[in-house]
Amino acid sequence: MKIIQVHPSGWGFREQGGGAAFTPWGCNYYDPETGWPPQIWTRFDPGRVRAHFGQIRAVGGNVIRVFASVARLLDSPTRVNRAGLAKMERMLALAEAAGLRVIWSGPGSWEGTPRWWRESTTYEGYARPDLIRAQATAWRGLAAAMRGHPALLAYELHNEPFAPWQDSPALRVLVAVRDETHRFATGLNQKLRSTDLRFGVLEDIEGVGPARAKRLMKLFSSIDAIALASVESLAKAGGMGTEVAKRVKATLTAG
Repeated sequence: MKIIQVHPSGWGFREQGGGAAFTPWGCNYYDPETGWPPQIWTRFDPGRVRAHFGQIRAVGGNVIRVFASVARLLDSPTRVNRAGLAKMERMLALAEAAGLRVIWSGPGSWEGTPRWWRESTTYEGYARPDLIRAQATAWRGLAAAMRGHPALLAYELHNEPFAPWQDSPALRVLVAVRDETHRFATGLNQKLRSTDLRFGVLEDIEGVGPARAKRLMKLFSSIDAIALASVESLAKAGGMGTEVAKRVKATLTAG
């Protein structure tokens, strides 16, 4: 297994060192046999985790998102729980063996919170400086232990973070900005995902390859523009023969 990196073209991902293209596809993971909310770290069972990972891989998954636990990852605001961290390292090794990459999310409160956390409201962890510093301790420990591991795909600071404020005109403006940002980002993500997948198709056409695909994207700006271009224009812009240009056009306009 190789580390995943952003593709040099800026579109999508690939294995480090010029390896194969990588398109993340997967799911959240928790052990369904530990109740709800799941107690994946309190009742950590490597055998069950291994079996679940095999099932995910069997249906084509290559990524899982796993929620860390503040109660199991931190002994105090300034000290990582080594036993909890060891379980996460064990899960990362199991993921690698199954051919899965991991996105760590959290640390969250599904398995409770320690006494020193003392949240009086659900979302104080996003607003209080002392709890923010405690989360930074957790992430430093996690990053130090797992840096460079090929099964580590990404970190997510938290699942659905939210910081509460009293209602005010300023807050309403911020909420409106947030909502518009979310709308724009969602649309852009859909557009980029579509382009990413289609760029992989372009790259894989016989006679094209990564360098020529990148050149075509730079000259035409989009996959749709490449598909609409004439065979002659494609051949000239891509520095390729007519037959290759015909394959590009046929592939991108198919269906």
